[in-house]
Amino acid sequence: AGLFGELRDFVSSGGKRLRPQFAWWGFRVAAGDPEAGTTLLPVAAAIELVHACALIHDDVMDASPLRRGRPTVHEVFKAAHLEAGWTGDAAHFGVSAAIMLGDLALVAADDLFTRARVEASRAAAAFAEFTRMRIEVVEGQFLDLVDGGRAVGVRLGDGTVVPVKIRSMVGLVPVTALTVIHDHQVGNRP
Repeated sequence: AGLFGELRDFVSSGGKRLRPQFAWWGFRVAAGDPEAGTTLLPVAAAIELVHACALIHDDVMDASPLRRGRPTVHEVFKAAHLEAGWTGDAAHFGVSAAIMLGDLALVAADDLFTRARVEASRAAAAFAEFTRMRIEVVEGQFLDLVDGGRAVGVRLGDGTVVPVKIRSMVGLVPVTALTVIHDHQVGNRP
């Protein structure tokens, strides 16, 4: 199917699409105009593509064989490599192609976002928030990688300990992945 076909298949194959729905309905409510949502269509689609990028990369990082009951992208590309009878390592090809597909989703998200009909006076602030969101996604993925995917516990008010993956705690922890990277570069190893 190629990269674009696989991206289309991945995005359209299930999932709840809650992020773009929240953006869409939040914008319509805030604007107070039922037609205002058409302005946000490219932004909502961009949010979905950022999420697709994160899922594709997460599946590679976790070596997950399935997503939404279907083979993950890297497994699809691995199978295509094997079926075509190409030389080289099929698993490496699958992982490499999946990384490129996730990157393509991120590039397409940027393209869609910049095509949105946002008032010039608000465009820079809107893109800054979009950038902040993408950075937080990458920080969360990095924290998950640093943590090794191990569950940590959060103690609730009633004393119950609930296991959570570290990436779900982005924004709750005082240190960011960027601080970790900086400390690593200057020799302060965690």
